[in-house]
Amino acid sequence: MDEDKSGLELAKSAFTLVQPNAGASEQLWDAYTAERLAVQESFNTVLLSIDEENMDEENEYEEMGDQVIAIAISDAVHELEDELGLPHDSLLSGTSILFEDSSFEEEDQPRTVRLLTRVYSIYSPNSVDLHLTYHSRSRMESIEWFIGLGYKINTRPSPNKLPKSSDIFRQIGLSNGSEFSFSMYNGNGWNTFYKAAFDDEMGFSGRRWKRYEVKEVGLYEDGLRDVHDALLGPHTCMENEPPQNPETENTKRKRLVQTARLLLACVGISCSIGTQDSETDQMPGRRGLDWDLEGIPRWFAREVRKAAGFQLDRDAEEARKHAQSVKEETQGLYSDDDEAGSSDMFDDEYEF
Repeated sequence: MDEDKSGLELAKSAFTLVQPNAGASEQLWDAYTAERLAVQESFNTVLLSIDEENMDEENEYEEMGDQVIAIAISDAVHELEDELGLPHDSLLSGTSILFEDSSFEEEDQPRTVRLLTRVYSIYSPNSVDLHLTYHSRSRMESIEWFIGLGYKINTRPSPNKLPKSSDIFRQIGLSNGSEFSFSMYNGNGWNTFYKAAFDDEMGFSGRRWKRYEVKEVGLYEDGLRDVHDALLGPHTCMENEPPQNPETENTKRKRLVQTARLLLACVGISCSIGTQDSETDQMPGRRGLDWDLEGIPRWFAREVRKAAGFQLDRDAEEARKHAQSVKEETQGLYSDDDEAGSSDMFDDEYEF
């Protein structure tokens, strides 16, 4: 890094930026550089924290969960960098794990995860914090499951306000810590990506446990655009509303869905979400860690598309099938291969 430089020129000498915003003030870029370097020194980056060669094969998932999560983030973010046509490591080199606590049910199946990450913009003096709280465990007569994912766009960088590990959740605006609840992400600049859980009180209300799923999707089109512009910068496909031609509309859809997937990638979740009817939706499990993103299947990808402002032709039929599945489940109707307590909550790949 060239100490004789300042502002944007200093940031460009220290990091990989892509068509950075020259309109942001020199003071903001100086603060961005100082904060990002301080976070890198205090928490390391995902890229620098991975040590695959020294992972103990026998204990890697139980005792080296931080490494497993870091590798999952690395793989997922690299995939999005490639899809977006970005330089290799441009986003990953600005991604740090601020807090991690995890345990695993199987070697690639997270059981309980509390995770806080920060990713720095390649375009502007901004960053985005992401918080994941997750639990999925099969019991004899039921399944324990919840997931909460929230994000916060930071527009005022300062190296003097670095979170400290002893009080990190309060400092970043999560006053109730990392505990799951449907009231989390409702203040202090936090936004809900989504929250979902099995409600045991309702689930145990009949003769046998039922998958009674409760969910809240907070993602929406303007929110996705805000994240896109904060991390990646504005794109010509979003300049006109509505887009002037089908090709521009398709590009906009794809980039907004990729933005949602980037948020997931920054907490180690890799999935595919179609933006055309010829493309399939693929939930985690076929590659990377096997996260359970939904309780009763076939709504997550559809909700992400809805947040991006569109639906595919198949989505109406999938919504009907999902509603029927929910009705049958809550009425306690089970097929022979859908026993309570099954560890296979849903198929990894949707079939259409």
